[in-house]
Amino acid sequence: EYLKFMREKLNYPKKVELLFRGSENKFKVASFHEKCDNIPDTFTLVKTEFGKIIGGFSQYTWNAANQAYLSHNSKKTFLLSFDLMQKMIPLSESNLIYCHPSYGPTFGSHDLYLSDSCHENNSSFGNFPKCYNWEGEEKYTNNQNSYKAWSGATENGKFKIVEYEVFRVVYEW
Repeated sequence: EYLKFMREKLNYPKKVELLFRGSENKFKVASFHEKCDNIPDTFTLVKTEFGKIIGGFSQYTWNAANQAYLSHNSKKTFLLSFDLMQKMIPLSESNLIYCHPSYGPTFGSHDLYLSDSCHENNSSFGNFPKCYNWEGEEKYTNNQNSYKAWSGATENGKFKIVEYEVFRVVYEW
C-alpha cells in the first residue's frame, strides 16, 4: 500500500536508486552531502522514533556549499505522510528546500529537517505546516496536533530518526 502510494505521488518513475542510508553512514550529514549533493530528483524517506513514515521529494539539488533557501516558481517539491496517505504541497514558491553544510535534508522552513547524528538526538523536527500543507481542502495549522499527526512528535515537533534513506528518482532509462 505504501509503495503504491509513493509510486503514484512520484508520478510512476522508471526506478529509484538508493543514494544514502542513514544507518550505513552513521547518520552523518557530511556523508549525506557527499552522496546526494548535485543530484536532481531525490526522494527522502524517514521513519521517526514514533513509527511515523514521512518523506519529501525535490527536483532541485542539495548543495552543501550553497547555504541558502531555494525558491522557484515551478514548486517541484512536496512532502508525503505515509501514515495519513497525504501529499503536502508548497504554499508559495519561497523556501522550498534549505541547503546547508551542517544540515541533512531540509524542506521548507524546517517543515522537515534532519540533523547530524539524528538517531542519537532529538534535534530533527517537523515545523509543520510552515511552508507546506495538505493539498486537500482542509488545511493543517501549525500546532502540537499537526506535529503529532505529521511526525508523531509530542514536544515542539522534535524527534529522533530510526532510519532515513535518500533515493534518486529516475524517470527515463
